[in-house]
Amino acid sequence: MMKASTPSFAVAIATCAAVVGKDPEDLQVIDALRRRGIDAFHVVWDDPAVDWSAFRLTVVRSTWDYPRRRDAFLTWAEALPTSTDPE
Repeated sequence: MMKASTPSFAVAIATCAAVVGKDPEDLQVIDALRRRGIDAFHVVWDDPAVDWSAFRLTVVRSTWDYPRRRDAFLTWAEALPTSTDPE
């Protein structure tokens, strides 16, 4: 089993551009994960520069702009890398 402290274990906390780096609850989650040795990052869900395959897990948290762009959001969500590997 892969340990959370290995460099390849990274978690994306998906958010929207309006609150990236600002949402207090998201930042608490990120801090808690980091205290446990997990690399966690606040990441804007529709940022085309993001390499989603770099994350072992994506947590949808504060994507508050998705209702206005439902189809784009669903396309993004369906394109996220998935794994059936139980590591």
